[in-house]
Amino acid sequence: MQVSPDQGQLLAMLVQILGAQRCIEVGVFTGYSSLAVALALPASGYLVACERDAQSLQVARSFYERASVSHKVDVKHGMAAVILESMISNGEACSYDFAFVDAEKRMNQDYFELLLQLVRSSQQWEQILLWPLSRMVTLFVRNNECKIIIGLLAGEGWGCHCNRQCPLAWKSC
Repeated sequence: MQVSPDQGQLLAMLVQILGAQRCIEVGVFTGYSSLAVALALPASGYLVACERDAQSLQVARSFYERASVSHKVDVKHGMAAVILESMISNGEACSYDFAFVDAEKRMNQDYFELLLQLVRSSQQWEQILLWPLSRMVTLFVRNNECKIIIGLLAGEGWGCHCNRQCPLAWKSC
């Protein structure tokens, strides 16, 4: 599924606010979201883009070339969980600043658990309020010393029985 232009701008803004240098995307499709991230990265920035569909990757690569960011994007073809596990095994744990997942939803928990090992901790999340979260969730994020991922689900996602985007807080200790 492709993100909307607004979501692409949000991803780019997050990359810039966090000062991200190294990013991971799981689920590339045609490359719109990874292109937004790559364009927001500094000249020395690096993005690992994981996608299992070869045709989608071919389309994405053409957009990276046209936007002159292909030197920033390391395209990895295959099953994302296997790729992420390989990255961890190769000593890349805690070496990434930002991750975005838009892939097969039944694998999200596995992706999040693997990405928690790859993405370094950041105190900046505590200082950024992106969505009008409930007071309970806001307090949890502020007071929890574990790694927190806050995501935005589109459509009907986990615990979201509406036809709009809903926030999600994910905790792993």
